Parts: sequence; C-alpha cells; structure tokens
Amino acid sequence: MASIIYWKGRWRIGKAYDLAVRALLRTAPHRVWRWPAHLSAAVRSAADAALPNAKAALIALDAAPTPGRRCRFRWAIAYHDALDRLLQLQQARITPAWVQRHVRPPERALPEGGAIILVLHQANMRLLAPPLRAHTDKRLGIISLRPVVTHGRTQRTIEPFMRATFDAVFTPKQAARGGLRLLREGGYLVIPSDAADPRWPRYPLLGRDLPLPPGPLWFAERTGKPLITCVLTPQGRRWHVWVSEPIHPSSPAIAVARESSVRRAATMWNPWLWHMWQKAPSSSTPLSSP
Repeated sequence: MASIIYWKGRWRIGKAYDLAVRALLRTAPHRVWRWPAHLSAAVRSAADAALPNAKAALIALDAAPTPGRRCRFRWAIAYHDALDRLLQLQQARITPAWVQRHVRPPERALPEGGAIILVLHQANMRLLAPPLRAHTDKRLGIISLRPVVTHGRTQRTIEPFMRATFDAVFTPKQAARGGLRLLREGGYLVIPSDAADPRWPRYPLLGRDLPLPPGPLWFAERTGKPLITCVLTPQGRRWHVWVSEPIHPSSPAIAVARESSVRRAATMWNPWLWHMWQKAPSSSTPLSSP
C-alpha cells in the first residue's frame, strides 16, 4: 500500500514538473536543457527513491563505492534522465544541424546489406538514429514494446519521436513479418537487448540473472544478417555513438554484448531497469562468450 501511495505521489509531482517545464519552454526563444537538468539532478540525487542503489551498482561495475562516487553516480543518472525528458518536450527544436553539433557519429561504418542493431533503453536514445542514417540510405526500423498509437502525454511525445526517427515502428506482434521483410530488403532493425519478460531465458548481467530477449537471435538465424551493438555514450557536453563489430550469433554472446553496453553508458541506462537489476537474483554462472 505504501508503495502504491509513493508512486501515485511521484506521478503527481512528475505531472506538475512537466506542466511547469512546458510553461517555461513556451517562453524560451531557444532550446533550454542544461540548467534545468542540473537543477533537477541536484534535487533528485539527494532523496529520490526512484534512483538506483549507487553502492550496489558501482560494485557491479568494478568501481570503488566511495561516498563521492556514489553521489556522482546518482547525480549523473538523474541528470541524463532529466535531459531525456527536456529534449523530448522540445523535439520540434531538435534539428539535424543541432544533432550534428552535439552528437559525434560512429567511427565504424554499419555492415553493408543490413544488420540487427542491439541497443539499450537509455536516456536520449532518440539521438542514435540520425548519425546511423548518415551511414546508409536503407530503411531503419525499430521494435517498440509500447503501442505507437496511445493516449494522453505518451501520444504527444513517444509517437512523434518514433515516427520522425525511424522509417518503420513495429510492435512485438508485427515484428516477425515486418522485421524480416525490412532485413531481407537490406534495411537495419533496431532491437532493445535489455527488454525483459519473465518467460525468457535468464543470462548474467553485472552479476545478476536477467531475461534475455530471444528476438535478435531469431532474426539472425532466419536472415543471416550480422548482429551489432550501438550505444549512445556521454562525452563532456556532447554525446558519441559507438558501434561494435559484428558479434557471434548466440545467446551467450548477446548477453556479453548487453553487459558491455551497460558498462559503456551506465549512467544513461534507464533508472527503472537499474531497479529491475537490483531485484534480480544473483547469477550462479559466470558471463562467458563463445
């Protein structure tokens, strides 16, 4: 009961925050994102229970959990989460020229002829697609766990982002047929590698067992397209898109790639997924790749 009351209160506070930010943004002549994100992070990092346990996360990341590092870790997660929301509310102002100035493209080119791109649910993942598009003129699709047509605030924010960023957005029910067609036509299919369903097999992630999506391997086996990972990493006041070399088409290799991605951008990983990680059972088997 206390948990329900907490999350209801948190939802009301979040709604009030959104309304206040929208009013501020309407009066601003340019994009406003850094100073409100700093302010939000300073408040949230002090007492927000929605942020992960920094000590447990730092130990899993092989970092000493000193008080200073724990404070910086929580602050960074809150900061990137706030940036994500602020940029989402101003998506009409996020022009290709702005992305080009603030996001460094990957050094490694995408594989010719299409590929399955594994990503994380991370802050500002909308900034991944424009740099990837610069490497190819083929179609870019994504599998979204949320319906594209929804109601309320989600319809005003998530749907325009998906429609503006990707050529095709597939729900899980549409993914098999639509994703196969896109890959066979030489396109690129983006799949979150950290989506979780308790029915899926579990593989280690930072010392805990979490479900691993079977979709990437299913597509790879049926199309012969390579599997690669793509991560948006913070780089000072900008971001960098990192693309891996093709990985072995097997579940253990995908699990290794998933953990590597989280390690590269730990403070940009979704706070809710950090909470899911904290509640997962400890892994009894080491993470290994064929």
